[in-house]
Amino acid sequence: MSLSKRVVFRSSFLALWALVMTTITVVLGAPPLRILRLVMGRALYWVSVVGLGLLLFGFGWKALALLFVLLAMLVGFYSELLENKWSPLSSGAVSLSLTTMMGGVGFGLWMVRQGQGWHGHLVESIQKSFGQSPLLNGGLKVSVEDLLLQAPSGFVVLMTVALALLLIMEPRLKEWAGLEKGASLQYLKDFRLPDVFVWITIASLLGSFVQTDLKWVQVLSMNLLNICVLLYFFQGLAVVVYIFDWMKMSPFWRTLWLVLMVIQLFLMVSVIGVIDYWMDFRCRLKKKMTQIKKTL
Repeated sequence: MSLSKRVVFRSSFLALWALVMTTITVVLGAPPLRILRLVMGRALYWVSVVGLGLLLFGFGWKALALLFVLLAMLVGFYSELLENKWSPLSSGAVSLSLTTMMGGVGFGLWMVRQGQGWHGHLVESIQKSFGQSPLLNGGLKVSVEDLLLQAPSGFVVLMTVALALLLIMEPRLKEWAGLEKGASLQYLKDFRLPDVFVWITIASLLGSFVQTDLKWVQVLSMNLLNICVLLYFFQGLAVVVYIFDWMKMSPFWRTLWLVLMVIQLFLMVSVIGVIDYWMDFRCRLKKKMTQIKKTL
């Protein structure tokens, strides 16, 4: 097989892989898109993902087309900033902000096009998508209205998780693309949110559960709280991984504990992330390690 045919075959496979993963999980569509961007370059990447998005839209899969294009934007913006020597975390934060704004603009245009009946159309779409889901019919009894009110944070959470996968897998993705491995992931172990986020979290927690006549305050607070809980989960996870390194835990037990934390102990890890604002666990461990070395 010639080099050009091999590149075309590989790119087609990556695009199909990204589409399938986006359809099934949304967030797992980001890694193959990142490899696609590394393999194809800027121009061909954008032409490919926009073309595929239009094709999906033409087949009537509008929601999937929108998610795929927005995910491709997230990966595209992230890649552009990295190539311009931005740090991975800065690239991720800016690309996430831009993608969120683009999603908001797209939703606004859709509302204008639908006119006053946009709410009814949206409710109908959700009922068709989740009508038989345990989310609406099970013990939780989540209403369609609740889903709508928290949809903005749901979108941001999806994009944030996709971005986290990109940051974690970046060295391996470059290796799969045939490039050299990137820098170490030490910056992820040192991840710490700006101090202002702890006060945003506390304010959003109060706004979510304190009764008020201003419905929009509760809605805004719930959306902010959902996002902050996820962000502090990542900070808490960074603390936990740092502790694992300090304990020299084996890869098997490390993986087992991380899976358990993601599946069962999510909120506890988020609380660790919030407490880290006051306790600064990693700094304490560094000081302790320094003292131990001095005594040896």
